[in-house]
Amino acid sequence: MKDRYELINQSENYFSEGRYDDAITSANKAFHNAMIVKPKTSQFLVMQYAYENTVTYKKIKDNNKYQTIINLAYCLQAKGIEKDKSEALYKESIKLSKTKFPDNPEYLLFPVLGCFKLYMSAGDNLKSDSCYLELSKILKNLNQSDVYYKSQSLDLYSIYAEKNGDISRAIALRREALAVVESSNINLEKSQYYARILLKVTSDCFLTNRLKDAENYLSICGNILEDKEEKVIYRDYLFAKAQFYELKGNLLESENYYKKSLSSVLSKSGGSDSEIAFHKFSLATFYFHYHKYNLAADLYDSSLELVEKSNLNKVQYYDILLGSAISDFKLQKLSSALNKAKQIESFLFDQFENNYLFLPEEERESYIAKVQKQINLLNLIHVSEGDSIQICNLYNNILATKAIALESNQITRSMISQNKKSDLYQNFIKLTARKDILNGMKFSGQNVVLELTRSFDSLRNAEVALLKEVAELSDFKNLKINSVKWHDVQ
Repeated sequence: MKDRYELINQSENYFSEGRYDDAITSANKAFHNAMIVKPKTSQFLVMQYAYENTVTYKKIKDNNKYQTIINLAYCLQAKGIEKDKSEALYKESIKLSKTKFPDNPEYLLFPVLGCFKLYMSAGDNLKSDSCYLELSKILKNLNQSDVYYKSQSLDLYSIYAEKNGDISRAIALRREALAVVESSNINLEKSQYYARILLKVTSDCFLTNRLKDAENYLSICGNILEDKEEKVIYRDYLFAKAQFYELKGNLLESENYYKKSLSSVLSKSGGSDSEIAFHKFSLATFYFHYHKYNLAADLYDSSLELVEKSNLNKVQYYDILLGSAISDFKLQKLSSALNKAKQIESFLFDQFENNYLFLPEEERESYIAKVQKQINLLNLIHVSEGDSIQICNLYNNILATKAIALESNQITRSMISQNKKSDLYQNFIKLTARKDILNGMKFSGQNVVLELTRSFDSLRNAEVALLKEVAELSDFKNLKINSVKWHDVQ
């Protein structure tokens, strides 16, 4: 039976050269061929009829169908188009995996991961959390002596930890993923997979100001990718070099590498709109930081058009829109800046309504800190207008974020503490004790990192379940982000 990821590997060869349209064309052709219902073979053709009724033949047919479905979903997702179709195809392959391959959990890995990334990009925490839980179960049951599965597990856990605001744990997990690959028998001198992990760890070095380590990792990546200038990963390498030189204060060299990474992605027809938008956004942000607002504004607007066209990654779209709004503000385009600010505020508050209620306490703190930073930038635009309506909007924003930060955890804890003999209260006390123990443990060593991560995940699940129980209490009232207005407190 063919490798279930054979078509995926073919598509990734297209992606590595920036040929996304060719990958989609090939995926559509394979998908439609697999979906054709062929007439049953006549019983008079004895040998062929007998073979087509064997378990082996049916398994091969189901495997081919699985391949074509996930491959098309993956191609659409990689290009950044047709989110709903991509999601539907992933769900179809999950259903196929459970019915046709119940004893092979690895078949579930790719489509569930695909859904996880789709929901992450849409900012849908509840759905991405659900996928993450299923992925954790799948990965735990797979062969952890396999370098690929173990490093993928660590990488997935790092993505989830970072999403939830736990940056230090995300960094530790990526460092352990690197250690897993380096201790394997993979030919590191030629492994693009190794280079990709190195680039992720390099980004962590930027965050922690370990520029000497970053320089060393970039040197290793440069050697691996020396003859791979046409590959997508080489663009990622150029982008990392741009960040490195920016942090070193060599702005001329940094700008040069940002431009190189953008030129590389633009040089390929049929590329991913999302990838082009990312590189334009990065160069725009560089120009913005160094007060070249006209250049920044043009690139921000161009990025917005690309992401808006795909309608796939909402989080990316509103990150770019924020940059564009502040850039317009700096150029005194106040009407445009204000219009964009209103869109961003609406998105942020909708995100709050959808995601905040069942966040654990620590995640609430990091979530509101991030929102406050964004709102503070938007408030600059409201202040610049100076009229009474915009000043009122500014104070409404401040009241909304401060009310959440000060009251949300207090409301939950006070409701739990109302009846100290209840199971709810006892479960809360046990959960708090478990949390204190886990937070005191040292987060290092491959096996320790994996086990602690699973323990943190288990604890998080318990806290979310407890929050859902609180929300079902008859006297529970959910905190509304805009429930307090400035005119109410004047």
